[in-house]
Amino acid sequence: MLKFLIISSFLLTFGNLFSEELPFYLTENYNPRFEYRNFESYVRSYQSTKHNHIQGESRIARRDYDVLSYDLKLDWRNPLSSPTALTSDRYYNGIVDIKLQFTKVTDKLVLDIGKTLFINSIKINGKIIDSLDIRIDRNKEELVISNLVSINTSNTYSFEVDYTYKGDLNYSDRSGFFLHEKGLSYKDRGKTYIVEEKVAYTMSEPQDARLWVVCNDSPHDKAILTSSVTVPEGFIVSSNGKSTITENLDKSRIFNFNHKYPISTYLMTFAASKFDTFSHTFTRKTGELDRLDTNSLVPVNYYFWATDNPTSDTSTQIYNVKKSFKNMVAMMEHFSDKMIPYPFEIYGMTAVAPFPYGGMEHQTMTTIHRNWLAGAESGIAHELGHHWFGNLVTCATWQDLWHNEGGATWTEALWAEKVGGKDAYKFYTYRNASNYLNSNQFLSLPAIADVTIPQLFTGVGGPLVYQKAGFVYHMLRALLGDEAFFKTLREFHLAYKFNYIETSDFADFWASKNPNLEIDLKVFIDQFINKPGHPKYELTPLIYDGSNKNIPKVRVKVSQIQSKIQNVAVGTPEVFIGYLDLVMYKDTTFTTSDISRIKITQKDTIIEFPNITYVPTALEALSFDFLCISEDKQAITSIESDEIGDEITVSSHSNGKSPSFSIENLSQGITQIQLLDLNGRFIQTLFESQTEKGTLKFSNDLSDVANGVYFVIVRNNNRMKTTKVSLID
Repeated sequence: MLKFLIISSFLLTFGNLFSEELPFYLTENYNPRFEYRNFESYVRSYQSTKHNHIQGESRIARRDYDVLSYDLKLDWRNPLSSPTALTSDRYYNGIVDIKLQFTKVTDKLVLDIGKTLFINSIKINGKIIDSLDIRIDRNKEELVISNLVSINTSNTYSFEVDYTYKGDLNYSDRSGFFLHEKGLSYKDRGKTYIVEEKVAYTMSEPQDARLWVVCNDSPHDKAILTSSVTVPEGFIVSSNGKSTITENLDKSRIFNFNHKYPISTYLMTFAASKFDTFSHTFTRKTGELDRLDTNSLVPVNYYFWATDNPTSDTSTQIYNVKKSFKNMVAMMEHFSDKMIPYPFEIYGMTAVAPFPYGGMEHQTMTTIHRNWLAGAESGIAHELGHHWFGNLVTCATWQDLWHNEGGATWTEALWAEKVGGKDAYKFYTYRNASNYLNSNQFLSLPAIADVTIPQLFTGVGGPLVYQKAGFVYHMLRALLGDEAFFKTLREFHLAYKFNYIETSDFADFWASKNPNLEIDLKVFIDQFINKPGHPKYELTPLIYDGSNKNIPKVRVKVSQIQSKIQNVAVGTPEVFIGYLDLVMYKDTTFTTSDISRIKITQKDTIIEFPNITYVPTALEALSFDFLCISEDKQAITSIESDEIGDEITVSSHSNGKSPSFSIENLSQGITQIQLLDLNGRFIQTLFESQTEKGTLKFSNDLSDVANGVYFVIVRNNNRMKTTKVSLID
């Protein structure tokens, strides 16, 4: 109950910052791009597998080349010209010129191609490749070009692929390219809305870029992107990078884009509709040594339907772009101050609907569901945060996605801290921990790094890849302190800027930058990412009376018991290293001064607290800063004396709900006798008065107390004794 009350106060503190009801993303189990599906079946299937990933072993499936650039031309006039979105409307032509460098001599090239793409022709360095040397494996989604000759690893090769996209109406399957006609009705949180203008867009994460463009569809192979999209007149296109020249043709327009930084294929985006637009400008601070882009003025462009743009941000209209985006520049400033300056040349957001997710962090141009225009500041912060966690530094494989999603989830808390202070930050981080722990109360979930691609954004992906991973960043902050944490984070982003990382790279870097800790940071990170579970603690109080110093002394045995849980996930460590925050209750309350941080490096740890100024009534392990679970609050049942002399003895006689007690060996002074439940919660005081040395006998009418077993705690001066009593009508 105490934890619930604390979190409720965080919620109220944060909620009072807004002059409206708390939005859905703050009050529900919200994730920007996550749906809870197939959870139990995934857990069952995982139990039949073994945890077999070795820390440091690369999972990157490298091909024999590195892509240097994509020059992409899309012709969307057909899908956007008619008022419908039938199968006949779902085709377009595309040409992609892929420049690459081979890393070894080979006679073939393998690219990714989805079921929706069909090859018209392929050229190598301008020369047509014989169709007999082109093969498509639809099961593997591979385009294989064979019989290459005179391949040299020092040369750059151009492969120009002319293809046609042919889609269908089946949105229950992967699509990559989405098309919705004007007037289509869709439901959003119980209400029905319509598509205001015909809209087309791409959505690729994790492996759907291959469904709308031929590419090397792996997150580690980042390349420069230039692009153009031809659309009917009246339509506007948003995409990655800066728009350069817009060419007006007869009844059509060509939008050209140039993005100056490397990008993964899943972060590429194109969206076209009859959008309205407006812009902000973010100003980078000058004179910063780690600034990456020399331009201090960063345009922030928004694309949306005109009906969602009321005259002011105070309008009561449900969808309101001015209100939704009013804090965007402030977010960019805060994240730039805390981490490194915003690293790209431009930013923006495009609102579309229907959209299969909440938001997607397409590099420099996030795509969001239109319903976020009704208020989703946490989600907006999450997608912006991805431009440090995921876009600047990208997961090398999908097993490393925790770095992207955990980091962006943590930036939600970072923005909450800016707006609402430490309490708001604690609410967000503790919410992540609680959601994960509630989902994994039987420790049956796999390691974060073992979540399969189909489950990244469904099933167990949310509790693990978002929430547990987000809490890992918070644990690092709690472990290192703000100065060392943010310094390491800035150095990390600079060291891996515009590159990719595997989990072992992350752990190695953070450990190398913080070598003088009491625990091994590499092991600490590895156990929460590459291994399943978290510590479960059993607390055993061993308290003894230090009355000859007039202060009590406390010993606590802390045991890790996660390996004893039935059906615990294979590979769960028997021992997690780290820290435990242990609280000692004075009666039924505690303050921050009652919390002790304990280093844990072994299965059983005994800790002594020699200077407690009161006799504690109960112990509890907290999970605000370090991931753990424990049994319910552990009531203290006895105190042992370390001086020569007789201890307090308590005997009781059960007589229904009118028990009688005899307490012997009391010393002169104040004696207090209290009734607590088995979780250590205070029920009532049975006796409190000055007593003489000797024996006290008394009885109580407890007919108003519910049937059950209770603790009776006797305190006499600085000594304590506990007994159990059964109260039954």
